[in-house]
Amino acid sequence: MPTEPANKSYTDAEYAAILAQERHMYAWTLVTFGGCRSEDAEAHASQCYPYDPVGQNNPFLFHDRAWHYAMIELHGSTFWTAKPEMLHAPAAYFEEEERFCAGYSPDNRPAH
Repeated sequence: MPTEPANKSYTDAEYAAILAQERHMYAWTLVTFGGCRSEDAEAHASQCYPYDPVGQNNPFLFHDRAWHYAMIELHGSTFWTAKPEMLHAPAAYFEEEERFCAGYSPDNRPAH
């Protein structure tokens, strides 16, 4: 996600798109790198990334990528010390992010 100015305000549609992307990438990481079942990963992503109407005006909606939070879930809060190779998301993560964004439509946005 690109860095937004500190005074950025999001429309409901923009916020929903960001939320959908983060939920998807979190679940994708749990499935791809953690071996979680897709249904479980998606349910967990919805819990970890709840709809927050206040968040629409928050310039720091998500201060780190879903990769980081999924790695914490899978390997603990200091995952990078035990698994330094997991500190940065691999190319496959960014490819999936691009694929998801290219196919995203407001018609398939997440339920609140």
